[in-house]
Amino acid sequence: MIGLICGWYLKVDPALPEIAMRTRINHLDLILALAAGGAGALATTSGISGALVGVMVAVALLPPLLVAALLAGAGHWPGAAGAALLYSTNIAAVNLAAMTVFLSRGITPRKWWEKSRAKRSAMLFMVLWIVILAALAGGFIYYNLQLGSTG
Repeated sequence: MIGLICGWYLKVDPALPEIAMRTRINHLDLILALAAGGAGALATTSGISGALVGVMVAVALLPPLLVAALLAGAGHWPGAAGAALLYSTNIAAVNLAAMTVFLSRGITPRKWWEKSRAKRSAMLFMVLWIVILAALAGGFIYYNLQLGSTG
């Protein structure tokens, strides 16, 4: 809400490098989100400070979300859509990486009768996150191509 209000009241230039770079995606954005999710899950399972987990996830999620809000508040809808797409892609990548780490570390329920159901659910959600991430990446490729042909 603060980003929307600031975008509405302040002059927002979508061409500024810090804003423009969060309206497009490249392989480094995906690597950052996957690394943040993996590192956050490793930190959680290793007993490292929760503040570190928050910082790692915030690096991947907060900048595109704020840019989406600022641009939407200023009425720059194509840029806001790109930043929202980056935010959604980062959420999918963070979740996929975290689930991969949890599964690889053998995180399971304590009760034996819940383990098989949890394993089935984890595999189903892994496939779901992969499909969602692939669809979002495809959407971003299309978005970047459209932006390149008009800009």
